[in-house]
Amino acid sequence: MKASSRGAAWLIVRLRWPILLGWIAATVAGVVYLPSLQDAGDETSLVGLVPKDAESIETGLRSAELFDVPVITHTHVVQRNPNGLSPAAGRRVARRAKRIADRQDPELREIRFALPLLNARGLIPGSRENGTTAITYLFFDPSQTDLDDQQELTARFAEKYVRFRDDNLVGITGAVPARIEEWRQIEKGLPLVTLATIALIALVLGIHFRSPIAPLVTLLAAGVAYLVAMRTVAFIGSWLDVSIPREAEPILIVLLLGVVTDYAIFFLHGLRERLVDLARDPGAPGVRVAL
Repeated sequence: MKASSRGAAWLIVRLRWPILLGWIAATVAGVVYLPSLQDAGDETSLVGLVPKDAESIETGLRSAELFDVPVITHTHVVQRNPNGLSPAAGRRVARRAKRIADRQDPELREIRFALPLLNARGLIPGSRENGTTAITYLFFDPSQTDLDDQQELTARFAEKYVRFRDDNLVGITGAVPARIEEWRQIEKGLPLVTLATIALIALVLGIHFRSPIAPLVTLLAAGVAYLVAMRTVAFIGSWLDVSIPREAEPILIVLLLGVVTDYAIFFLHGLRERLVDLARDPGAPGVRVAL
């Protein structure tokens, strides 16, 4: 076992420059020829990693086949006035829902159905308020309308129809707008968090090893790993017909920075120990082979 390890170490050291050039070539080829995560997937949730033959996915597809209107919705338009919505606003809530249900608006035909709900005591006996809140549930066909389009259509519906002052629009909510907003916040903060992490890694390694070379080597290795891994994951996802969610990117960045930094520290520590051993005893067996 020791002989094979020493042989592998000797071979890697001998071929260090071809190996380095090979990784550079692989990185350039990956960036040029392989798709990016944005090209390979448009999902905004890690649900996109669920196998397409999962029972829950099959149930959802079966539901879409059996019912013209989906039985669940993830987008809602909320109106609220603690002093009570005006009678005119209440009538508009019902009229706009009927207009959508009758498919009378060509601009919003992808909204399959709109269900209005007001907290009137006669309708919702348990409500502690009366006529203060109206929620319009918008239904989409998930096989034809992706999450980004659902978000856009819901916002367009609110802008077009809930525009009067006494409508008291609060905003749009639901799982889909929440996921879109979550991704926007991730996308907004990811560059700053990544740069701060890189700066912290460089500072810690530079202080610990007392050399600017150690953090430089580590961050270069992390950069190569990032480019190769991102493109490879996107390619494999396209090959297997698996949609890669956007939320996978920050997870991959954290994993890559952590793994590359850990192994860089291990190898740099090992190299420093062997250099110390070589300085103390130039004839020590195995030191030259390891180096």
